[in-house]
Amino acid sequence: MANTQVRGEFSPVAGSTVRRCYDASNNFLGVIVKTKGGYRIQRTDGKSRMKATLAEAFASIKRSN
Repeated sequence: MANTQVRGEFSPVAGSTVRRCYDASNNFLGVIVKTKGGYRIQRTDGKSRMKATLAEAFASIKRSN
């Protein structure tokens, strides 16, 4: 998944603090939640991470390991 494109959409319910992320095939990858300490990533494989920037968050959510 080295060159996988990820697109994020703001959640229609939670607003601009939650991004729902999808790959190019429109498969749901997980969510990125903006917090005071950075960005929390919750992937569909159950892994959760904290990242300082949005770019790091998108890079983390597209990984599948």
